[in-house]
Amino acid sequence: MRGGINTGSLADKEGRHYQLSIDDADQWWVLKLFDGLCPIGYANCLYQGKVLFLADLCISDDVPPTGRLACWARMFGLRLRHKNYRGRGLGSALLGFIIEQARRNGIEHITGKLFPADLTKNPELPTWYRQRGFHVTMSPDKNSGDIQLQLKASGCSTGEPVQPGCATGL
Repeated sequence: MRGGINTGSLADKEGRHYQLSIDDADQWWVLKLFDGLCPIGYANCLYQGKVLFLADLCISDDVPPTGRLACWARMFGLRLRHKNYRGRGLGSALLGFIIEQARRNGIEHITGKLFPADLTKNPELPTWYRQRGFHVTMSPDKNSGDIQLQLKASGCSTGEPVQPGCATGL
């Protein structure tokens, strides 16, 4: 992933595929996930040297209906149910893709922050990152935290036994 806009797809737990758009500009990776033309998730990453900062990763839980049916429903004052894309494994797939791309690009360390707004909306976020191999350090008041993943420590490269702190099962 170096330069330009690329496209691909990611699958959820059920095997349904979603379009992935990747914009690799300067030191940023901007990844956007779509269901048809509807944006359903994104991740923003900043890389500097051997470190990737995961600035944001989000899968939408409140996507309004789109398309002709939605237009007709609005015309007649009907409300259609919004879609929730969380819980489908898309966040794990997107994070796994980021980790794999980081490895391929020689990045050795992924880091990020857990902000109060993120933890309020999703209190299980620290556990979610831990389950994906990240070391999570919470602030004393548990309102914020840091995430870290070593990619190039001994035992983390392909073919070697997995060591604590290495991403697995992605």
